Amino acid sequence: LHELAENRFASVELYKKNANLCGELNIDKIKDTANLKDISAGDRVKAERKFQPPFYFNPFAKPIFSGNELPQIDDKTDAWTDRLVIMDFTAQFIGAEQNHNLKNELTSSEELSGIFNLAMEALERLLDGEGFETRTLEDRRAEYNLHSNSAMSFMASELELSLNSETLKSEIFENYLSYC
Repeated sequence: LHELAENRFASVELYKKNANLCGELNIDKIKDTANLKDISAGDRVKAERKFQPPFYFNPFAKPIFSGNELPQIDDKTDAWTDRLVIMDFTAQFIGAEQNHNLKNELTSSEELSGIFNLAMEALERLLDGEGFETRTLEDRRAEYNLHSNSAMSFMASELELSLNSETLKSEIFENYLSYC
């Protein structure tokens, strides 16, 4: 994600690709999302390899990223957040719950057939208009903004508005630093 936003040579890697996969997002702040918006919309983008002339193409690679935390992004416009589908995977498999043979078990002919059947049922529900997401776009946008901004997250989870009490700014700031 950061490479596509900040490295002028990165978009060439999407040329004629079906997917753009990333196993772990960098949580550093992204300041400019213009290139990311062009890529996600399939708009014409400039691509270049070092020491070669640039060319233009319309990317169709589906961006799929995972991470333990969302990166901070300055762009809070609908044009950016409307493009996001955030899926929470909250289950953790630790110790005895881990199945180190899961890959072999899931790639047997019988299991692959069952997974395919489940995928076809899900596709049918999707085509019937049920969609992927049960949360509203506004809920997902608010959640993204909350998780991608440490100050907003701190205020939402740690501060309580009270008209009858006072707290020093320095105390709030110290608590914020500890929170982060």
